Amino acid sequence: MNESKLQANIDALREFIQINGWTILNEKEIQSGYQLKITDGITRVPVVFFTTGRALIQGKPGELQTRLKSWWNERKDTSGQPAVPATSQSTFVEPPSNAILESFTGIARIGMDESGKGDYFGPLVIGAVYVDEQTEDKLTSLGVRDSKLLIDDRMQAMAEEIKALCPSFVVPVEPKRYNELYDTVQNLNRLLGWGHAWTLEKMLEKVSCNLAIVDQFGDES
Repeated sequence: MNESKLQANIDALREFIQINGWTILNEKEIQSGYQLKITDGITRVPVVFFTTGRALIQGKPGELQTRLKSWWNERKDTSGQPAVPATSQSTFVEPPSNAILESFTGIARIGMDESGKGDYFGPLVIGAVYVDEQTEDKLTSLGVRDSKLLIDDRMQAMAEEIKALCPSFVVPVEPKRYNELYDTVQNLNRLLGWGHAWTLEKMLEKVSCNLAIVDQFGDES
């Protein structure tokens, strides 16, 4: 999708908001598109248009979210653009070149990563944490940042603080199980892909979320 079509979608949404008497609380450019936060006076729904042609419509299920998704799907049907539905209860992962963390500030998302894939004695551990607009500010206040910038004692204490604030799920794959899985798939990236997918599936049993961010652990081929 080029910039002119992206702008056309933004302008069309602004017109739809005005017709319905809703309000745009804030809006901003992000690395891979444009974000608007909309309210009908009762609920707030973030809407993100990506340059890929996808729309991400979040917020609590309700009339505002339903009408926005219906508007978007109708617009895609009548605009002649390729049919890319609004993301609902599904996983959406942008390629690493676009998924700059700062782009998703204020958007509910699940962040995932793994550790220990090169360890000989310890387990492979895959973790997922759900963050929304409210917990994001609290995590910032705690000093959450790249673990490489933290000492071990602080990381251990912070892990408990994060688990108290945010829904999370951790999957340890002990060496015996790791070897069994590797013998089956014969490929570390496939094993990691399975682990991330399973962790995300279990995480989505805890929370409703449209967006998951995963660090790239293999080349795109």
